[in-house]
Amino acid sequence: MATSFDGDNLIITLNAGGANHTVDIETDVYSDWKVWVKIGTNSKYPPAFRTAAGDPLTPGIDSGGYFFIRNDLGWRIKPAEEDSTITVTGNLVPNDSSLPILIQTTGAFTVGVFGLQPITQAVDQVLATFDKQITDVQFLIETLRPHHTAQGSVYYWNPDTGSDSLDGTTRANAVATFAQAHSLATDGAHDVILALSEVSGQTVTTETIEITKNYLFLRGPGRDFRFKPTVTGVPTISINAVGVEVSGLVVDTAATGGQSAIEVQTGADFFFVDHCWSRDAQHAAVKVVGSVVYGRIDGCFFSHTVSEGIHINGDVRHTKITNTELDASGTSGIKIEGTTARNNIIGTGTKIYDSGTYGIEIVSPANRNFIDSDVSMYDNASGNVLDGGTNTVRESVWGELTADQSTTGTFGAKVLTVTKWLGLR
Repeated sequence: MATSFDGDNLIITLNAGGANHTVDIETDVYSDWKVWVKIGTNSKYPPAFRTAAGDPLTPGIDSGGYFFIRNDLGWRIKPAEEDSTITVTGNLVPNDSSLPILIQTTGAFTVGVFGLQPITQAVDQVLATFDKQITDVQFLIETLRPHHTAQGSVYYWNPDTGSDSLDGTTRANAVATFAQAHSLATDGAHDVILALSEVSGQTVTTETIEITKNYLFLRGPGRDFRFKPTVTGVPTISINAVGVEVSGLVVDTAATGGQSAIEVQTGADFFFVDHCWSRDAQHAAVKVVGSVVYGRIDGCFFSHTVSEGIHINGDVRHTKITNTELDASGTSGIKIEGTTARNNIIGTGTKIYDSGTYGIEIVSPANRNFIDSDVSMYDNASGNVLDGGTNTVRESVWGELTADQSTTGTFGAKVLTVTKWLGLR
């Protein structure tokens, strides 16, 4: 590396370059620091830089990259021990303009450093205006969502190239672990953690995670980000807070044990599991336990679970499952049980097939749960529905109740809505 770093004393020492030389802050200093911080235990030290780039200064003109040295945390730059004139290129600026960023050489050398870019008041105003515009645009985009709107900060998580010594506020400064990203987020602030996949193929993390901050949204890029832990006995993702979203991720479990991929625990009301995939979960792909209300599972694909695809167990009410495909669950595709499990809806676009036992199993004394008419079920080994609950309501059309519909409790009467009846005429 052209530059050396002393984490104990927070000193960045430039490489010797002769009487007149140029230091490019990005390639000669910042890039070297990114390498250094990943060596050994160097990530324990405060970050030396933060960056900003691409901010619009005027219509059609964007700023270049700015490299803010964290002089507010104590970092300083020290020239090499030689007489020299140094020209700095690449917009090196102090994070705190009231503090110095340079210290003298140890020996009696004459050094001139030119090209430093102090942030002027005008640029401060431009950046502040831009920050507000970004916040406004983010808010407007999020209001297009029907629920779980992110209005807080965004933190970036990159298991491949991130470092927990960074602040996680940009892609370039992504943290390496979810635990660190979670620690940065604010409880109840509607913050977002973005899981990044920036390598060829699939990013795989072995972390098991617990989300304990209310209204925190974990969003991934899709099937190229995968959880595949090796730890057994605990869910891959535990949701233990109100208003949590988990979306755009592949969530598997360890190859043995009895754990679910995603477990929603008591009090985690208003949860949202959206467009996630899971295969070979050692219990259920999603398990909802204890006292939970107003949950939503949408757009997911779960296959080859050891037990149920989705398991609702406890005082679980008003959970809605839509547009979700359950393939080859080990037992039932969806199982609802619990003394006060009620008013849950298996809804639009859900498909359940090749289950080891039933497509849907409702266990006494679960009461008044709903199955929409466009839930598709076929080739389930023991039948499509085993209903041991009370007052189960299933919308259906003439002739839909067939021999593979088993009833051990009080099955609600078939409901043929006026709209659908008119549609048959």
